[in-house]
Amino acid sequence: MIKKVFAVLIVFAIFLFRTNLILYATEEKISSEILIDGNTGQVLYENNSDKPVHIGSLNKLMTLLIIAEYIESGKLSVNDELTAGNNAFNETGAVIWLETGERMLVSDLLKGIIIGNANDACIVFAEEISGSEKDFVKLMNKRADELGMKNTVFTDCKGTGEGKQYSTAYDVAIITKELIKYDFLIPYMTTYMDELRNGATQLVNTNTLVRTYDGILGVKAGYSEKSGYSLSSAAKRGDSVFISVIIGYDEKEDCIKKAKSILDKGFSSYETIRPAVPKELMSGVKVKNGTAENILVKPEILSETIIPIGCSDDIEYKIILPECIEAPVFKNQKIGEITYYLYDDEIYRTDIITTDSVEKMTFFNALLILLKSAISF
Repeated sequence: MIKKVFAVLIVFAIFLFRTNLILYATEEKISSEILIDGNTGQVLYENNSDKPVHIGSLNKLMTLLIIAEYIESGKLSVNDELTAGNNAFNETGAVIWLETGERMLVSDLLKGIIIGNANDACIVFAEEISGSEKDFVKLMNKRADELGMKNTVFTDCKGTGEGKQYSTAYDVAIITKELIKYDFLIPYMTTYMDELRNGATQLVNTNTLVRTYDGILGVKAGYSEKSGYSLSSAAKRGDSVFISVIIGYDEKEDCIKKAKSILDKGFSSYETIRPAVPKELMSGVKVKNGTAENILVKPEILSETIIPIGCSDDIEYKIILPECIEAPVFKNQKIGEITYYLYDDEIYRTDIITTDSVEKMTFFNALLILLKSAISF
């Protein structure tokens, strides 16, 4: 009995120790950065990117992602009007001064959040989608789990509850990668100045890269006393997409400058390519006991991958494919695999599938083939 109690106490002590580590990490302001490939999510550069830290209003990126998913699913439209309640009216900090009962278009509320960092607009969406901010936060944390964000906890939809919520530069990059998939958001995220209420409310984007950086896709800047200046940004040139996340800078200009230099590093050092289909696959695969002697094959998916600039001629591949396959064979059936390498490092892998089907040879099938041959003769 004493041993069991002692074991429980040890487990409890370990739990408290781990919890204190996380809380300590979030209380200490740590500068962290990351650069990832926006197509594959591959990490290209990082500094403290897995350290749990305050992210301030960057947590609105998850709020925006859920809103975007609801719009994409048809549950909301940018042309819908939503009504602000008392909770939105009572919000402080960055707001667009929503009045209780005021109705505003979804498109304008999105402007308020993305360009103006509006806390009250976040509350309107949270209550529309989930009924309350509390239930919306549950949805935020559920979505974070689904995306594999292992070091993130949300406690509000705005980024003001910094004492208990935290994330990492890597996890913010994951959200950003999802967010830029929604093309209808890009015009909002790349706008520097706009207005609401026929000009009565002015909005200014604190992400100044939207005015100056070639190929910029947005995404969002933020600031709070505990998180410092932070910026999640993405840019696209040709097929290349890069995402940088900067957290914990004391000066806004230093944060912007660092984000620009990291994005520059991506475009100057890497290129996006689509692996070529090897000639060895063109001849197909022999079929045994089938109504055809051969079947054509292809890589299932050949998506973009990223490599250092100037290395495309050094890509090699390894094909795993049988010399012969037994009928019946079905269309899109996996029969092999191809892996691409650059200097012994795997850069891409996909299945090899059939392009058509081949029936098993039977007496009836053989008879049909003979009759067709006789008729054509």
